[in-house]
Amino acid sequence: MLLHALSIAVLSTASTFAKAPQVLSKTTKGKPALKAIDVISFAPQGVLLIGDGQGSQIVAVRTDDLSPAKPLTKAIPAIDAKLAGVIGAKANGIEILDLAVNPASGKAYFAIRKQDDKSYLILTVDGKGKIAEFSLDKVEYARVSLAGGKSSISRVTDVAWADTQLVAAGRSSDQFASKIFAIDTPLSHDAKGNVYSAETYHVQHRRWETKAPMSVLV
Repeated sequence: MLLHALSIAVLSTASTFAKAPQVLSKTTKGKPALKAIDVISFAPQGVLLIGDGQGSQIVAVRTDDLSPAKPLTKAIPAIDAKLAGVIGAKANGIEILDLAVNPASGKAYFAIRKQDDKSYLILTVDGKGKIAEFSLDKVEYARVSLAGGKSSISRVTDVAWADTQLVAAGRSSDQFASKIFAIDTPLSHDAKGNVYSAETYHVQHRRWETKAPMSVLV
């Protein structure tokens, strides 16, 4: 739960992706057909990763945001109200879904859902505290399908870059709800991820954990 008085300070983020492998190979241009934004993260080279469970997909967007910038020197109070103001809404008119910092630039990216029309947006905050919308209308991107087999994917709970693979965690309608997806890199548009079931036996309870979601990838 994000409170009305939410404040953030984006500190200097040194790139940990030195000599990183190529992220994208085959891409397309246009507006990604996103049904939802569950989580966001970053790959090397300023590539924004968007987890969309309703669409059973990960969308990797080339942001071209590669210039290192000075970090914020102080916290931004009431960041929810300031983000909402940029899109003509009030603080209670948006939901902050996730936050990720682009290691290539130090700029913060917010995934936002408007409460009135349930639309999804990406907003950015730079080192000077300037807030702007990152438009997804005309971008270069690659879409990777998350196949759940006979079950459907309801939510992507995390997505992370792991050098030679893109890894995602999600929830499905299967008996064992937690799924792990692995996609080889560089990412190609319309590629499909390999799916693995996360089956955990709880010794203390003496039962299989079938519905507990995997929420964080480290």
